[in-house]
Amino acid sequence: MTQEKTSELNPGISYLSHIRKDVLKIHPRFFLSSCLHLLAMFVPFLRLRLSLYRLRGTTIEKNVYIGPLVFLEEIYPELIIIKEHCTIGPRVMMITHHSIFHHVDPKAPAYTAPVIIGKNCYIGSETIIFPGVTIGDDTIIGVGSVVTRSIPSGSVAMGVPARVTCTRDEWLRNHAMNGSETIYEE
Repeated sequence: MTQEKTSELNPGISYLSHIRKDVLKIHPRFFLSSCLHLLAMFVPFLRLRLSLYRLRGTTIEKNVYIGPLVFLEEIYPELIIIKEHCTIGPRVMMITHHSIFHHVDPKAPAYTAPVIIGKNCYIGSETIIFPGVTIGDDTIIGVGSVVTRSIPSGSVAMGVPARVTCTRDEWLRNHAMNGSETIYEE
C-alpha cells in the first residue's frame, strides 16, 4: 500500500522525474567511491579518514597525517601513493587524470598518470598536485603551490607553478626556531 511520493510544488510529478536520467545510471563502484570520498573529506577523526581513503584504493603507508577537506582524485584514487611519515595539509588536491584532449577530440582517451608522494614529505595547505608528479623523499611543498612537475628529494618547492627554492637543510637552518629566537621580528 505504498504510493510513490510526489512533489509538493506539482503533486502530479514524482521525485524521480526531477533527476536527470544519466545520474540514475552511475556505476555502483564510482558511486560507492564518491560516497567514501565525501565522508573522508569531512570526518573529524584521522584514523577513520585514512581508512576511508584506503577503502577507495589509495595507497597510504603508516604514520601519515591527512588534513580535512583533502581531495584525492575522484575517478582514479588507486593511482595515488602516499609513503610513510607524510603530512598533508587541509584542502590539498591530488589529481591523477585530465581530459583536455577528450574535449578537443571525443575519441581521445583521458590522460592518467600516478601521483607519488615520497617518505617524510610535508605538503602545505591548498596545494594542487597534477597527474604524473612524483615528490621525492624529505621534501617540503609550500602553502598554495601548484605542482606541475616532479620535485627532487630533499628540496623545498613553492609557488605557482612550484619551483625548487632551496634544499630542505638550508630551509631548516634559516627557519628553525632556536631557543628563544622567533621567526617573526619587528
